[in-house]
Order: sequence, then C-alpha cells, then structure tokens
Amino acid sequence: MLEKSVKVVLHIDETLKSDEISQLESTLSKASGIVDAHMNQRKQHLMLVDYQPDEVSSYQVLQQVSQQG
Repeated sequence: MLEKSVKVVLHIDETLKSDEISQLESTLSKASGIVDAHMNQRKQHLMLVDYQPDEVSSYQVLQQVSQQG
C-alpha cells in the first residue's frame, strides 16, 4: 500500500538570511511526519513542505515553522 503525502506551500518571511533558511529546511526535514522541506529556488519566500497527514497535521507543520521564528 502506498502512503499518501500532502504538499503545502508556506509563505516565509522574505528577510530571512540564507543560513536561517538552511536551518529551517534542515530542522523541518528531520521532523517526524515530514518527508521534505525546501525553499523554492526562484522565490526564496516560498517553502514547499511534503508531509504524511497520518503522522502530522498541517497545523503542526505550521507550528513547527512558527517556532523557528
């Protein structure tokens, strides 16, 4: 059986520096239920997050991003 994942786009503060973006991507990618998290290369204020909805909710994903500042 294939597990279904959900992809969301989050608008991230445009003033984040490259190292802050890298840290956010790394932290999110390691979080339980999140398959992948990365910034859009053309639009650095858009983060694409792929997650497993049976393990984590969209609200929890948003909370994790918010906790990073």
